[in-house]
Amino acid sequence: DASLDKPIALAQCKSAELAKIADDLKISYNNVDELGTLKEIQATVLKQLQEAGKKNGLTPLEIVAGVHPLTQPWLVADGCLTATQKLVPRAVYKKNATELAALK
Repeated sequence: DASLDKPIALAQCKSAELAKIADDLKISYNNVDELGTLKEIQATVLKQLQEAGKKNGLTPLEIVAGVHPLTQPWLVADGCLTATQKLVPRAVYKKNATELAALK
């Protein structure tokens, strides 16, 4: 999105890893899919991404400033991937518009 002045990300996360973060933070949950919406989980994933970026020499302009963890993958069936597994940006934006709006 050209209107953004900072990099943001939708992160495809393994459910087990998000559950581990929740357990470490002593956060109770009913469904693993809800973990991506919790601010504490988002903050932990963001911190991990920022640390990895700094460790690997990214410039401050390249370091992610916001993240929304996703547990449901993008699929060819939902139009978010092509048959050759390439992202379809408009479809991803449409499917995750709520998550992206929250990050702006």
